[in-house]
Amino acid sequence: FWGTLAKLALKAVPAVMGMIKKE
Repeated sequence: FWGTLAKLALKAVPAVMGMIKKE
């Protein structure tokens, strides 16, 4: 469970950072 959560987090973080930079 935590392994999957970690993978999702690693994918989500760059996406969120990209959205913040665009704003």
